[in-house]
Amino acid sequence: TVEGFVTTKPVFTFPADATPLDVLEIESTLANRVTKVLFGELEAEASVSNDGKKFIVTVPLDAETGPVSYVMDNGETGAISDNFTVKGYTFCAFKDAAAFQAQNPTIGSLAAGVVVNAANLDNVQLNGKETKFLITGEMLYVYVGTVTGNQTVTLVSGETKVDYTVNVVANGIVET
Repeated sequence: TVEGFVTTKPVFTFPADATPLDVLEIESTLANRVTKVLFGELEAEASVSNDGKKFIVTVPLDAETGPVSYVMDNGETGAISDNFTVKGYTFCAFKDAAAFQAQNPTIGSLAAGVVVNAANLDNVQLNGKETKFLITGEMLYVYVGTVTGNQTVTLVSGETKVDYTVNVVANGIVET
Protein backbone atom coordinates (compact mmCIF):
# COMPACT_ATOMS: atom_id res chain seq x y z
CA THR A 1 0.00 0.00 0.00
CA VAL A 2 1.31 3.42 -0.96
CA GLU A 3 0.17 6.44 1.00
CA GLY A 4 -2.51 8.33 -0.90
CA PHE A 5 -3.40 5.35 -3.12
CA VAL A 6 -6.10 2.75 -2.67
CA THR A 7 -5.62 -0.78 -3.97
CA THR A 8 -8.28 -1.92 -6.42
CA LYS A 9 -10.09 -4.86 -4.84
CA PRO A 10 -11.57 -7.81 -6.72
CA VAL A 11 -15.30 -7.83 -7.39
CA PHE A 12 -17.08 -11.18 -7.29
CA THR A 13 -20.16 -13.02 -6.11
CA PHE A 14 -19.43 -15.71 -3.53
CA PRO A 15 -22.06 -18.39 -2.77
CA ALA A 16 -23.99 -18.14 0.50
CA ASP A 17 -23.20 -21.73 1.46
CA ALA A 18 -21.19 -24.82 0.56
CA THR A 19 -20.24 -28.25 1.86
CA PRO A 20 -16.70 -29.11 2.99
CA LEU A 21 -14.48 -30.19 0.07
CA ASP A 22 -16.70 -28.35 -2.45
CA VAL A 23 -14.53 -26.77 -5.14
CA LEU A 24 -15.75 -23.21 -5.64
CA GLU A 25 -15.04 -21.49 -8.95
CA ILE A 26 -15.65 -17.80 -8.36
CA GLU A 27 -15.89 -15.49 -11.36
CA SER A 28 -14.04 -12.31 -10.43
CA THR A 29 -12.31 -9.21 -11.57
CA LEU A 30 -8.66 -9.49 -10.52
CA ALA A 31 -9.06 -13.24 -9.97
CA ASN A 32 -5.30 -13.63 -10.32
CA ARG A 33 -4.72 -11.39 -7.28
CA VAL A 34 -6.63 -13.62 -4.81
CA THR A 35 -4.14 -16.07 -3.27
CA LYS A 36 -6.02 -17.39 -0.23
CA VAL A 37 -9.49 -17.60 1.21
CA LEU A 38 -9.88 -17.69 4.99
CA PHE A 39 -12.80 -19.71 6.36
CA GLY A 40 -12.68 -18.33 9.88
CA GLU A 41 -9.07 -19.15 10.85
CA LEU A 42 -8.65 -21.91 8.25
CA GLU A 43 -6.58 -20.99 5.21
CA ALA A 44 -7.39 -22.38 1.77
CA GLU A 45 -5.05 -21.72 -1.15
CA ALA A 46 -6.70 -20.12 -4.17
CA SER A 47 -5.62 -20.74 -7.74
CA VAL A 48 -6.63 -18.95 -10.91
CA SER A 49 -8.51 -20.62 -13.77
CA ASN A 50 -6.81 -21.12 -17.13
CA ASP A 51 -8.76 -18.22 -18.66
CA GLY A 52 -7.87 -15.95 -15.71
CA LYS A 53 -11.49 -15.02 -15.02
CA LYS A 54 -12.06 -17.14 -11.90
CA PHE A 55 -10.28 -18.02 -8.71
CA ILE A 56 -10.71 -21.56 -7.48
CA VAL A 57 -10.75 -22.63 -3.84
CA THR A 58 -11.70 -25.83 -1.99
CA VAL A 59 -13.75 -25.48 1.19
CA PRO A 60 -11.65 -27.05 4.00
CA LEU A 61 -13.00 -30.22 5.59
CA ASP A 62 -12.96 -28.56 9.03
CA ALA A 63 -14.64 -25.32 7.87
CA GLU A 64 -17.52 -24.08 10.00
CA THR A 65 -20.26 -21.53 9.50
CA GLY A 66 -18.87 -18.05 10.08
CA PRO A 67 -16.87 -15.25 8.50
CA VAL A 68 -14.99 -15.68 5.23
CA SER A 69 -12.35 -13.32 3.83
CA TYR A 70 -9.76 -13.25 1.06
CA VAL A 71 -6.05 -12.45 0.91
CA MET A 72 -4.52 -10.75 -2.11
CA ASP A 73 -1.02 -11.28 -3.50
CA ASN A 74 0.13 -8.07 -1.79
CA GLY A 75 -1.10 -9.29 1.62
CA GLU A 76 -4.17 -7.05 1.77
CA THR A 77 -7.38 -8.67 2.93
CA GLY A 78 -11.06 -8.12 2.36
CA ALA A 79 -14.29 -9.48 3.79
CA ILE A 80 -16.38 -11.88 1.73
CA SER A 81 -19.13 -12.74 4.19
CA ASP A 82 -19.78 -12.39 7.91
CA ASN A 83 -21.93 -15.53 7.97
CA PHE A 84 -20.96 -18.05 5.28
CA THR A 85 -22.93 -21.26 5.90
CA VAL A 86 -21.05 -24.55 5.84
CA LYS A 87 -23.54 -27.37 5.35
CA GLY A 88 -23.08 -30.71 7.04
CA TYR A 89 -21.50 -33.46 4.99
CA THR A 90 -22.47 -37.09 4.66
CA PHE A 91 -19.23 -38.63 3.37
CA CYS A 92 -16.88 -40.52 5.67
CA ALA A 93 -13.82 -38.60 6.91
CA PHE A 94 -11.39 -38.74 9.82
CA LYS A 95 -12.43 -36.52 12.75
CA ASP A 96 -8.81 -35.51 13.31
CA ALA A 97 -7.01 -35.73 9.97
CA ALA A 98 -3.77 -34.38 11.44
CA ALA A 99 -3.65 -37.11 14.09
CA PHE A 100 -4.30 -39.84 11.51
CA GLN A 101 -1.59 -38.48 9.21
CA ALA A 102 0.90 -38.07 12.07
CA GLN A 103 1.05 -41.82 12.59
CA ASN A 104 4.07 -43.80 11.43
CA PRO A 105 2.69 -47.32 11.10
CA THR A 106 5.11 -50.12 10.26
CA ILE A 107 4.83 -52.11 7.04
CA GLY A 108 2.15 -54.77 7.18
CA SER A 109 0.32 -53.11 10.08
CA LEU A 110 -2.78 -50.97 10.54
CA ALA A 111 -3.23 -47.21 10.76
CA ALA A 112 -6.21 -46.21 12.90
CA GLY A 113 -8.40 -43.17 13.42
CA VAL A 114 -11.83 -42.04 14.51
CA VAL A 115 -14.17 -41.23 11.61
CA VAL A 116 -17.47 -39.44 11.15
CA ASN A 117 -20.23 -40.88 8.94
CA ALA A 118 -18.70 -44.37 9.09
CA ALA A 119 -21.94 -45.91 7.75
CA ASN A 120 -21.37 -44.07 4.45
CA LEU A 121 -17.90 -45.51 3.83
CA ASP A 122 -17.97 -47.67 0.70
CA ASN A 123 -14.30 -48.50 0.27
CA VAL A 124 -10.74 -47.63 1.30
CA GLN A 125 -7.87 -47.34 -1.16
CA LEU A 126 -4.12 -47.37 -0.65
CA ASN A 127 -2.32 -45.52 -3.44
CA GLY A 128 -5.38 -45.85 -5.68
CA LYS A 129 -5.99 -49.58 -5.12
CA GLU A 130 -8.45 -51.24 -2.76
CA THR A 131 -7.00 -52.18 0.61
CA LYS A 132 -8.31 -54.07 3.61
CA PHE A 133 -10.03 -52.13 6.37
CA LEU A 134 -12.13 -52.68 9.47
CA ILE A 135 -14.67 -50.40 11.14
CA THR A 136 -15.70 -50.88 14.77
CA GLY A 137 -18.08 -48.14 15.84
CA GLU A 138 -16.33 -44.89 14.91
CA MET A 139 -12.84 -46.42 14.72
CA LEU A 140 -11.43 -47.20 11.27
CA TYR A 141 -8.41 -49.49 10.88
CA VAL A 142 -6.64 -49.43 7.50
CA TYR A 143 -4.05 -51.91 6.24
CA VAL A 144 -1.02 -49.86 5.10
CA GLY A 145 0.68 -52.43 2.86
CA THR A 146 4.33 -53.40 2.57
CA VAL A 147 5.90 -50.33 0.98
CA THR A 148 7.74 -47.76 3.11
CA GLY A 149 7.42 -44.00 2.71
CA ASN A 150 4.45 -41.71 2.21
CA GLN A 151 1.33 -43.65 1.23
CA THR A 152 -2.03 -42.17 0.18
CA VAL A 153 -5.07 -43.55 2.01
CA THR A 154 -8.35 -42.64 0.32
CA LEU A 155 -11.76 -42.95 1.97
CA VAL A 156 -14.45 -43.51 -0.67
CA SER A 157 -18.08 -42.59 0.02
CA GLY A 158 -20.16 -42.69 -3.15
CA GLU A 159 -18.60 -40.19 -5.55
CA THR A 160 -16.62 -38.43 -2.80
CA LYS A 161 -13.00 -39.38 -2.21
CA VAL A 162 -11.00 -37.94 0.69
CA ASP A 163 -7.20 -38.41 0.62
CA TYR A 164 -4.83 -38.64 3.57
CA THR A 165 -1.09 -39.31 3.67
CA VAL A 166 0.60 -41.61 6.17
CA ASN A 167 4.31 -42.36 6.44
CA VAL A 168 4.83 -46.11 6.57
CA VAL A 169 8.13 -47.12 8.18
CA ALA A 170 10.21 -50.30 8.07
CA ASN A 171 9.67 -53.00 10.65
CA GLY A 172 12.48 -54.47 12.68
CA ILE A 173 15.89 -53.59 14.02
CA VAL A 174 18.72 -52.49 11.78
CA GLU A 175 21.93 -54.29 12.66
CA THR A 176 25.25 -52.52 12.22
